[in-house]
Amino acid sequence: MFAPEKYTPLSVLMSDFIRVIHPYAIELAKDFIGEDGLGGIIPERRLEVFYILSPHDVAESETIIRASKFLRLCSPTGQILKFDLWTLLECFSMELLSINSHYFENSRQDSTWGIPDDVFEAYNLFDVPPADFLRQYKESLTEGRGGEGQNDFWTFAVEKLKHRSFHQLPQWFERPGYTITLETWRLFGEQDSRTSSLARHIAKRLAALEGYSMCLPDDKIDAVKDRLREKGPEEALAIRGPGRTPIINDVVQAVRKLHPHDFEDINRKVLLQNVQNELGRSVSRTTLYDALALLRNRSEK
Repeated sequence: MFAPEKYTPLSVLMSDFIRVIHPYAIELAKDFIGEDGLGGIIPERRLEVFYILSPHDVAESETIIRASKFLRLCSPTGQILKFDLWTLLECFSMELLSINSHYFENSRQDSTWGIPDDVFEAYNLFDVPPADFLRQYKESLTEGRGGEGQNDFWTFAVEKLKHRSFHQLPQWFERPGYTITLETWRLFGEQDSRTSSLARHIAKRLAALEGYSMCLPDDKIDAVKDRLREKGPEEALAIRGPGRTPIINDVVQAVRKLHPHDFEDINRKVLLQNVQNELGRSVSRTTLYDALALLRNRSEK
């Protein structure tokens, strides 16, 4: 949201970055939710999965990950700091807190399903209730333009996501300013019994940096765009650095052990939980996606 000379706030760059990576993000979301969207299995179940992750969530997450080598924090007084992004990602998974749990599990009947109105609006959360979304999609199948049925779920979904784009609440930064805050962590993550002791420990330290803004050096912006244009998992691993490779390999081995022949048929949320149980540690969905992409590539060779 702010930065000194020769740096640019991530908030200024994010919309442009998301446009660059968005086509790839849609492909990743299709992989997670399904190429056919609500087809193939009970629509309500597929819809529940759709509300976990949107293409914009993927694009935001991938942008932060792929920019990590150059990403810096700027204090309110203009001091520039390097920071350990990977520890934050491991402790506060960007995919962990989604509106899915509020839409489908929260018993409140208010318009934002238990999420405070100001948070719901500020974080640009998708505001079409699941029942309404499903009804509108089914209507599009029989009431398409000119009488033609609209049978492309992703065309329909991406159009609906234009106004409010995200399904996930980041736990350690806010959007659209991309400054450090523990606002949603205090609302939800801190009270969650599944939250690790390491996350609680890091949150105490991170509190001292609340209000710091993520930014990039001006001379690295084009390099980040180049990284965002890379599509394959090998390129993604190269971007993330050698320190990430053992984590990917552990996930690959866990998937092979648990589901040697049918991992493509396992619901991604279930698969992620199975892998985490096997490894005894948290694994982000982004890491799981990369592992599955590597498995596919290896099986095709």
